[in-house]
Amino acid sequence: MLLIAALALLVWYAVEVLLLVFAGILLAVFLLGLTVGLSRRTGLGENWSLAVVGLTLLLVTCGAVWWLAPSVAAQADELRRSLPESLRQAESWLALTINNEG
Repeated sequence: MLLIAALALLVWYAVEVLLLVFAGILLAVFLLGLTVGLSRRTGLGENWSLAVVGLTLLLVTCGAVWWLAPSVAAQADELRRSLPESLRQAESWLALTINNEG
């Protein structure tokens, strides 16, 4: 029973590390699948296929950030402008609620 409790405590404290290891394994399986598929279809070696897959994923990620950044920046600016007024409205509503109940 003590061994089970110790193991449970160890898992509880190591959950972030275990999740990171699991994410790494998932990423490795994903990259391996893309690499092997590209290698079979093109005849490239697996090392070159991994380089092409990595570069392609990097370019797709950079392109997505470049495409989405203006929209996200505009939304963040709108939030920055509207947040103080929303906070004032919430404070006044809370004050009215507390005064009506008290």
